[in-house]
Amino acid sequence: MKKIITLLSVTFIAVSFMGQNVKLKSDISDFRKVSGIGRVCHNAIVPENRPDLLFYNSQKVIQMTLMLQKDKYLQEKAVSKQQLDSVVLQTLNKPTTNFVDSTKDEFAYDAKGRNILYINYSWNVTTKKWVGQSKDEITYDINGNLTQEIYYDWNSSSKNWVANEKFEYTFDVTGNMIRMINYSWDPVAGSFVANSKFESTYNANRNLTLQTNYNWDATTSLWVNASKIEYTYNTNGSESQHIFYLWEGTTFTAFQKTVKTYDTSGRNTLVVDSQWDFVGNKWVNSSESQYVYDTNGNLTLDGYYTWNVATNQWVGDNQDGYAYDSNGNVTTDTQYTWNSVTQQWVNTLKSEYVFDYNYSSQDLILANMYLYQGLKNKLTFVNVSKYEGGNWNLSQKYTLYYSAQIPSAIETVHAGTISIYPNPVTNYVTFNIDKYGGSFTLELLDLQGKRLQYKLIQNNSPVLLETVQSGLYLYRITADNKVYNGKLMIK
Repeated sequence: MKKIITLLSVTFIAVSFMGQNVKLKSDISDFRKVSGIGRVCHNAIVPENRPDLLFYNSQKVIQMTLMLQKDKYLQEKAVSKQQLDSVVLQTLNKPTTNFVDSTKDEFAYDAKGRNILYINYSWNVTTKKWVGQSKDEITYDINGNLTQEIYYDWNSSSKNWVANEKFEYTFDVTGNMIRMINYSWDPVAGSFVANSKFESTYNANRNLTLQTNYNWDATTSLWVNASKIEYTYNTNGSESQHIFYLWEGTTFTAFQKTVKTYDTSGRNTLVVDSQWDFVGNKWVNSSESQYVYDTNGNLTLDGYYTWNVATNQWVGDNQDGYAYDSNGNVTTDTQYTWNSVTQQWVNTLKSEYVFDYNYSSQDLILANMYLYQGLKNKLTFVNVSKYEGGNWNLSQKYTLYYSAQIPSAIETVHAGTISIYPNPVTNYVTFNIDKYGGSFTLELLDLQGKRLQYKLIQNNSPVLLETVQSGLYLYRITADNKVYNGKLMIK
């Protein structure tokens, strides 16, 4: 199947990505999630038959996201902004014809508007409550570069977050990501254990030319070669080809090749993938993607085809058609699959996007997974319909919830206006802000100011401070444009 990142769990959208249109897709039955590289976007996924995309596309998304963050928040205006706080998915219950809660994503940000926390929940139909599923804590350096992500899973038995994996990122002085290391959590050792890494080389134009991927050998405690990708570019600086190699014990062996074609405007119109035939000793076609644009440069049609070795012909697999508003936002994405019997494209899924045009992209504070989507205005709803019996039937609804924020108007408040109990704390602690009924962010820091935990919690609700040793700690709570600071004793 096709390309890389999701806007929402089962919706589809296309964006302009570093001068090239990239198809964003989420048919998870045909993809596998990336366990690691690029999980800053959380939903980064790649096709099973495209191991080269495992590192390459996710790396480009990370760097694009960070670039957008810096451009956006260096130009921060002292005006009210709309901050994306959560996204709720509701699915159709056919027997009752009602839409019921299914999943929820919540986001938190630092004072510069950078996404530092992502929590995913599922709806428990029995308890009628949201239940945690996964959590991502994101850390940046003083230059705004992503330095670390830690992922957790919710343990329903122990009622706490359990570490899953960690990613450490290194950038050069120009902002190119040159290294990523992935760790897995070892519950026996109680620590993270190295798993894999990639190292990247760039040319003078900051184009990626070589990416070498390694696996950690626990027996020898050494990094060992796993694969590499070599990139070439045309005279316009656009990627013309990359070849993916696997390490075969003593040497790298070519495995897969991707060739890209562009029109006179520099837009990518064709991508052809081929795999190395070790028997015939030649490259054999495997898949191709075709892209069509309107006069404004918007991607209007994206078709994916596979190679039939028996007929030596390209066979349709799926395609998407897009409609846009006058601002360049995608308003409709219609997906089709190829019917080999009727030899026609058949409607399957349609996503319709609803915007609030009172707010432009500069008025928004967005989570990382939304920054690179190319939104020109405030996205408020996404309605997903299935094509059944000759009709489009609404099956899923996404609602995006925002809050008004004034970045330059954060007020520091003395801890006297907040009550904490119990203090000292054994396991659970409750924070209660007077006359406040919403949720807020809690940061737990050591006495040197190092952040140990970051949580999105509800006012006057118990919160578990897991994996924290006894001692004196600092806390920082941000709620309703106010910051509350104080000390906390943990027994």
